[in-house]
Amino acid sequence: MAFRLASYPQIAAAAFGVTVLLAAVPVLLVALKLAAGALLVWKGRRLWRGPRHDEPAVADVVGRSKGRDFRDSLMVEVLNPRSPRFYFAFPPQFTAASATLPIWGQIPVRGVIANVTFSLADVVCIVCARIFATRVITSTDLATWRRRIGDLILRAPGAKVMVEAR
Repeated sequence: MAFRLASYPQIAAAAFGVTVLLAAVPVLLVALKLAAGALLVWKGRRLWRGPRHDEPAVADVVGRSKGRDFRDSLMVEVLNPRSPRFYFAFPPQFTAASATLPIWGQIPVRGVIANVTFSLADVVCIVCARIFATRVITSTDLATWRRRIGDLILRAPGAKVMVEAR
């Protein structure tokens, strides 16, 4: 849930006109997409080539520091090229010039509502994933398949983003 904190600067940027900047200088969005795609490909490659017999124990995953989890999730959100695109494109669609709030005030309100909704959905996903991961991570038979599937999950979207960015 901590990674949703990175969305608030994106909501503020959308409200105060970064959409105009990205439209005027499309190379900035391309650079963001390429950086995020390269990160996914690199992480997937690292996962594929990772140690084969040195799988993390459940204690290693469960015992990770909250600070590390927070930092990692924050980086994922900051480098996610789809988050800013969402906040730049979605909330403005629901603004009205005749509303009591000015448009620049309506966008952050709608962005915060969307972000809170996403955070609540994340809580459900995190709890379910934690239960599932604890069971799957203890299986030595699935270790190789976990790495390979994880690699594909990371590399495929990373490569797609990099190809589309050109």
